[in-house]
Amino acid sequence: MNIWEFFNSPIILTTITLIWGSLIASWITALWQNRSHRYEVKLQYMQSITKTYQEYIRLIRDTSSNVSGENYDTLHADIVSQMKFISFLYKNKLIGEGWDIVIAQLANIRGLRIEGKNTNFIDNKLKDVYPEVDKIIKLMVRELEKL
Repeated sequence: MNIWEFFNSPIILTTITLIWGSLIASWITALWQNRSHRYEVKLQYMQSITKTYQEYIRLIRDTSSNVSGENYDTLHADIVSQMKFISFLYKNKLIGEGWDIVIAQLANIRGLRIEGKNTNFIDNKLKDVYPEVDKIIKLMVRELEKL
């Protein structure tokens, strides 16, 4: 029996096929799990920053709450840290830069609220922020769709 006949025997061909098949299956599974994990992490941070943003808006618009207390400090720190993670996670740099601008605008609006500005003026300033956040969220969703 020569080497060609040895490697063409059914038992050797079956063994080689099973080994290569299991290696390829393992590789595909690892790629799929990696992609799934990236998707879940990005989705989690997108949901988290959106929720924090909504709480921030509620805090600014609520006339009965104190916008200079511990609630604001915690909320502002949360949204800034989430923005930093999002800047790292998402490939599109416009997402991180956009959230940075929105957070600065929200902090300025909060400052106007502390100064006792008219609620209509504050609402108009907030209406300028909403389209920016919509654009950022759309960019985030598009990047998630690409995964």
